[in-house]
Amino acid sequence: MAAAATPTIPENDPNNLLSQLESRTCRGYYDGRHHNNCYNIMWQTTNKQGATNSSMSGNWNFGNTSVYGDVSHYTYASVAVAYRPGGFSGKQFWFANDARVDHLVFNLKKVGEGDSPWLNLVNSNNLNVTTLDVIGDVMFEVKLGGNSSIDTINNAADRLSLTTNSNSSLTIQTLNQNRADSQLVIQEAPGSIVINTLNQSGGSVYQRTEEVGVANITGGHYYQGYGPTGGSFGPSGDGGQIGTLNLQGGAFTQYAGQITTANLSGGTFTHNGGTLSNVVLKAGG
Repeated sequence: MAAAATPTIPENDPNNLLSQLESRTCRGYYDGRHHNNCYNIMWQTTNKQGATNSSMSGNWNFGNTSVYGDVSHYTYASVAVAYRPGGFSGKQFWFANDARVDHLVFNLKKVGEGDSPWLNLVNSNNLNVTTLDVIGDVMFEVKLGGNSSIDTINNAADRLSLTTNSNSSLTIQTLNQNRADSQLVIQEAPGSIVINTLNQSGGSVYQRTEEVGVANITGGHYYQGYGPTGGSFGPSGDGGQIGTLNLQGGAFTQYAGQITTANLSGGTFTHNGGTLSNVVLKAGG
């Protein structure tokens, strides 16, 4: 069976919200409490579609049938936010259990100095997403339940953190990271995470544990058995497993964990711990 096609989403760029943010003309500003953000959320289910432009003060429930109709299947859901640092963090988004989303996008733009906020995709069991794009000035956590799956993740956020609920699994077919300063953190999940193919051409990847089938690295730095812990970075987790490492550029540092086969044709490989079963040096390695 051919993979499902990713639908085309209407343009939803947070840069187009900057004038509303500055002039405080987003709906929701009337009470004077939410001047720090302006969002535009566009969506389409099998029987309804729409867009909402306002300022966000709470969490977001894409499982609300009175608003979205058939919440079991979204053709797309696109979230764009322009914000000022401070007061806009910890917002949670969720879908109905067993829902399918063909294309899900989060794109955030920060105005001014300060930390990027955390947003969370949570409280959804057995969620199936065809394509998830995470973009811009945001620290984004995926924490799903049941047997959830995402076919493709494109990470261009400040940080993407992957974990699960207890007794749950998350299967990702392909994860792409191209932005030069993005971070991906594969956490020690209460359940299990499997990434079949991880393609990295920029940024940092921290695999604290869990399983990666094939890691293709052409740029950036991949750390196994190392990551953010206690407000800093250091050795953490058991490193998990990597079936095949294809290192063509960038750098790879192993602190813990297992690698079955490492094909080294470029970049820099550093072994500080863990096990490595088979090393293949190719031209240029």
